[in-house]
Amino acid sequence: MEQVPNYGAIWHLTDDQRTAEVCLAAVQQDGYAIHYLTDDQRTAEVCLAAVRQNGDAIWHLTDDQKQRAGL
Repeated sequence: MEQVPNYGAIWHLTDDQRTAEVCLAAVQQDGYAIHYLTDDQRTAEVCLAAVRQNGDAIWHLTDDQKQRAGL
């Protein structure tokens, strides 16, 4: 059975629940989850992982975020 993306699930978490590890795991499962992260949660590692998982995630990054992630 094909897994249905659940990138919106991170939206339901509080900021305290959105640890660096949770944010990274979310974008590794579905890069589009980057859409729901704040600028502070979009570390270079998270941004890179999101784009590696789903190339279209790059459209949700600022130029600065792309540069910091080496994209």
